[in-house]
Amino acid sequence: MFIDLNGQISEEISVKRGAPQGSVFGAIAYIVAHHDLQQVFQNPENNHLYVDDLGSVYIPSLYEEYKDQLTEIQKRINKDLIKLHDYAVEWHQPVNSKKTEYVVFDRVVKSPKLKIYYNGNQLEQKKNFKYLGYRLDSKLSFNCVVVDHLQKCRQTYTILKYIHNRFPSFFKLKQRFFNTYVWPHLHAMSSIYCLLSKTQRDKINGFYRRCLRIIYHLFQCSTNDLHGVFQLPTLEEKYRKTLTKRLSNIERYEQELIQCYLMHKNIINTTRHHYREKAIIQAMPIGRPSTRMLNFYNKSTTYFDKLINFCYTHHTPEEP
Repeated sequence: MFIDLNGQISEEISVKRGAPQGSVFGAIAYIVAHHDLQQVFQNPENNHLYVDDLGSVYIPSLYEEYKDQLTEIQKRINKDLIKLHDYAVEWHQPVNSKKTEYVVFDRVVKSPKLKIYYNGNQLEQKKNFKYLGYRLDSKLSFNCVVVDHLQKCRQTYTILKYIHNRFPSFFKLKQRFFNTYVWPHLHAMSSIYCLLSKTQRDKINGFYRRCLRIIYHLFQCSTNDLHGVFQLPTLEEKYRKTLTKRLSNIERYEQELIQCYLMHKNIINTTRHHYREKAIIQAMPIGRPSTRMLNFYNKSTTYFDKLINFCYTHHTPEEP
């Protein structure tokens, strides 16, 4: 290959394998070459590929007992990993088993242990893992995400304090610094805010109000006066404005996502009708449903439900 820079051709570069580090061609060639990677798995729709980062989700059957769920899902994962290894060998795309990890998401006190193998090597089970910059824990509490982003916010807050000490009345400078270096980390948590616990929300809101007080020199101001008298927007108001705009764009340009949500709701309604009124699904058992099935069609709420509820339900400002 050659490099063309303003008409100047470089010497011939021999590339026998891979692509130059950081080149645009490398990422594009990888995506094109492995566009069918997800098709090797039993359920391609549950595998998420972002360039060379592959994340797979396995969901056990609602009808099986706990022990049977573990056996079935372990068998299914190992079968898919055999297919992945065959694909990697065929297309000369090695997979580093040492960097391949798995997490069991559950609500039990002690997470179950699975025996997952890739190319004869047992994969390490983790309590949390990082995917595309986000750390997810086994309880899906998103505590790792909140801790990581607040840590970055506190690092930049130190600089904000320095600016305030040097220029206490330069509100515009402090506001610009906040919008440039602090707000992106707070904004990154907007999409999961509706899933967080009250304790986690209070931590985020508390840090946001601390930033407002140092920006506008309102250290003695209460929370109610901060948002009521001085009319400074609350964090939830800013999140709600951002997410409402995002939902509007989804409604206009991403109809597939809405159809997926409605399809899920239709499945829940059909299941409820099958057990409570008339058996209409041949493949499903008849009679009294299990507790797990009752929770599925009575208490099942999706992320989309919580997101809509947060965006279109009025909340009073947070108390200090």
